[in-house]
Amino acid sequence: MKTLLWLALMTQASTHSVVLKWKQGGGTGELTPAYNKVYCGSKSGGPYVLQYKSGAPVATVTKQNVAAGTYYCVVTDVDVQGFESKFSNETKIVVP
Repeated sequence: MKTLLWLALMTQASTHSVVLKWKQGGGTGELTPAYNKVYCGSKSGGPYVLQYKSGAPVATVTKQNVAAGTYYCVVTDVDVQGFESKFSNETKIVVP
């Protein structure tokens, strides 16, 4: 299972940026990722909405101009055949 490692919130004037980082998977019994997807929702446990799809395996995503609120995010790996891993652990993001 992928683990979200940490989250940083950067505030500049009225704009907010969120940086989400995780440890990339690919160990024994796991998918070899071709790319990743980040999903977020307004409630713990979902439902989640796709927020970001990378073009290659990444371990960091920065989202600009994030509105104030509380978000719950998870990440998945997707392999070259389109098989998607289970959701990572959930991370709570509070944007002031």
